[in-house]
Amino acid sequence: MMKDLQEKLLFPYKFTCAPRQIGSVTPSSAWLAEKMLEPVDWNRVEAVAELGAGTGAITRCLDRVKPKRAKGLLFEKDPQLRSRLTDAFPGYSCYEDAERLQTALQWEEIEGFDFILGGLPFFNFP
Repeated sequence: MMKDLQEKLLFPYKFTCAPRQIGSVTPSSAWLAEKMLEPVDWNRVEAVAELGAGTGAITRCLDRVKPKRAKGLLFEKDPQLRSRLTDAFPGYSCYEDAERLQTALQWEEIEGFDFILGGLPFFNFP
């Protein structure tokens, strides 16, 4: 319960510090996460990436449905959020920047991703 409250307070704080990087005052809902993951054929997934993993709101749902054999990579620019993701999801590799996706693939010895989730703020893109 306290962890949920800390996450709910951390997210708006991070938004006020860097609104273009965070993009929302609240983390994604469990309902949104489920809807994003619903159409995926998880029997075929060997590797998945989440861009802009934030506080792990979508990652929690992903962790429930992703096959254990499948590799999961998380990308998050904010160092504090990335550190929290590393602690909360030890089975996932965390990277700083989605711009280095190719490097992460090589480092992890993954040929490609079967599924990529995006939680990046739309107004960051032209």
